[in-house]
Amino acid sequence: MLRLASDGMFSFSLAPLRLGLLLGAVFLLLAAAELVYVLSFWVRGDTSSLVPGWSSLIVVITVSSGFSILLIGILGIYVGMIFQEVKRRPIYLIKGQTLDSERTALPVARDASKLPAPINHGDLQG
Repeated sequence: MLRLASDGMFSFSLAPLRLGLLLGAVFLLLAAAELVYVLSFWVRGDTSSLVPGWSSLIVVITVSSGFSILLIGILGIYVGMIFQEVKRRPIYLIKGQTLDSERTALPVARDASKLPAPINHGDLQG
């Protein structure tokens, strides 16, 4: 049951990938907040209350982690969009077609295998 739930969540949506992108942005915001916090001690002249090396280490780790997570999120969304395009699903399905002369609806195939193949626009260039 958990496998089915995870397949449904990860196979049909880019939301988990966007969550990773958001997580990278949050890490960068945390790095900026840490940097402002450390700089406030420098401006006040109270550097004795800072542990030597700790502030710079945390700022560097959060900035590099934030950029890494952000870039992996961008790459994941890019690959997810490629995956959605490769599935060749139509953007929309037409329920019926109306003729101008008779104003009657023609049935349209409901089976996706009976749909016409998409137009390859690369063939139109001469």
